[in-house]
Formats: sequence, C-alpha cells, structure tokens
Amino acid sequence: ISYGAYGMGDQPIFLGSYKANNEIDWNDFGNNIWEFNIETDEDVGNIIFNDEKKFGVKKKNIEDLNSQGDFSYNPTNNKVYLYSTSNPAIYYSNIEIAQNKHILRLYYHLAQHHILFKDLKIKYGSGHGFHGSQISYIIIDNCSFYYIGGSYQFTGESTVRYGNGVEVWDDAHDFIVKNSYFEQCYDEAITNQGTDAEQYNIDYINNIFINTHLGISIWLDDSGTMHDINVSHNTGLNSGGEWSYDERPDKRAEIMGLAETE
Repeated sequence: ISYGAYGMGDQPIFLGSYKANNEIDWNDFGNNIWEFNIETDEDVGNIIFNDEKKFGVKKKNIEDLNSQGDFSYNPTNNKVYLYSTSNPAIYYSNIEIAQNKHILRLYYHLAQHHILFKDLKIKYGSGHGFHGSQISYIIIDNCSFYYIGGSYQFTGESTVRYGNGVEVWDDAHDFIVKNSYFEQCYDEAITNQGTDAEQYNIDYINNIFINTHLGISIWLDDSGTMHDINVSHNTGLNSGGEWSYDERPDKRAEIMGLAETE
C-alpha cells in the first residue's frame, strides 16, 4: 500500500489542528482571556500563530495565563483559553490549534506491513507525527514533519508532555525513515522504543533534524531486544532550539545522540 503525492506542486499536507480564524468563535472570558470551543476531548499541546512565526506557551491552569500567547486547555468543557490583548482572530493572521492526535497511525495489534509513505507533509499534531506498533516493511521517504507534540501524555494532574516526529513502539522490523525533514518536534524527531519488544532491521538514513529536542533516541526496557539498527548520513541542527526546548521543564537536548537505554 502506498500513500504519496502525484503530479506537480507542493507536498500534500496532513494537519492535526483546528483553524481558529473566525472572530465570532472566540468568546471574551474577561481579563484578556479568550475562550474557544474545540468540540472534542483531546488535549491541546501547541498553538501555532501567523504561519509558524509565533507559537503559544502552554500552561496548566487558566490562572497562569498572563502574557500574550499563553494558553491552557480545560478537558471538562473542551475549551481552550488564550491570553490576548484583543480578539485572537484579529490579533493574529492565522491560528492553528494542535490537538493530541497521531496524524499517521498504524494501530496496535493489527500487524500492518508493506506500506510506503512518500512525499507527504505532516503538521501541527500535538501527539506523534507517525506512530506504529507491531509493524514490518514500512518505509517513510521524503516526508516533512513540522510542529509535532506538546500535549500532556496522561490525563489528570500529570505535567509530562510528549510528541515525536516518528515513533515506533514495541515489536517492529524492516522499518526505514529516509530523506525526510523534521522541524520543531517537542520530544524526538525519530525514536524507536518499547517494553518486552523485539526490534531489528531499522534504518534512519539521510534525514535532517532542526530545532527538535532530540534528533534520534533509542529506548528499550530490560525485557526487550534490539539489533541491526542503522543510523547514517543524518544531519542535526540546533537540537533543543526554540519551541521544542523553551517550554520543556527537563532541558536535556543532545545534538543527535542515541539517548539512554535502560
């Protein structure tokens, strides 16, 4: 199965966001706080303004909003609260509210295989750009990932935020990411992780990582095995820069190191 572009022109864009440019959709909550109803129960991990020229700063509670662009999400009423000195749809030229969704996802326990993703642009999801588990013979080729991640990983009082450009979880083999571009991923650009998993024949080749917290990381618990992982001809620039780093409580960026393995 192949998912890709055809003909001439820009890459097709897959978005994980709500566009919020209509003035009447923003309600004045008082004290420069504006309210927007996103109509689903998914956390909001990022808000991208003015076609990536600015981004929001996520706060846990409404009471913490005190600067232009600060925002929070209330899961009890599915509303976003944003600090703005005027109606946000007037103050900003474009607003993309990124939700906690994996934009490309191969679901658990379906053992999906022999799938190609080529020439696609993945933007503004605050889960993972791509997430796959129990996969084999999957290729991601010449795809672009922008502003991925930032949602709370768990509900309740958790403040742990997550989101990778490409994540492989648990069993996987014969998986390739090549010739692809990653910019502004909250966690890693690419990662393979798991518990009690077997992963092998995985190739990360000729990719570019810019302003991501980490370039590539590999994590597996004591019960798993991992072998034949090839990382070659990748370029990392400014790991831990801009949004992906500024909002992190645990600033531990590395240029492109293979992160810790438990």
